[in-house]
Amino acid sequence: MDNRQVDLCKYRIQESKDTLKVAENCLRDTFYKDAINRSYGFK
Repeated sequence: MDNRQVDLCKYRIQESKDTLKVAENCLRDTFYKDAINRSYGFK
């Protein structure tokens, strides 16, 4: 992979981690609808 592809992979991984963290916070705070919407990308 070239550097651009590596950077894109790193970016997408970080975005996924951030989205998962938000979904966990929504679930913890009983915002179930939002937690479910955030979790769709992690099938």
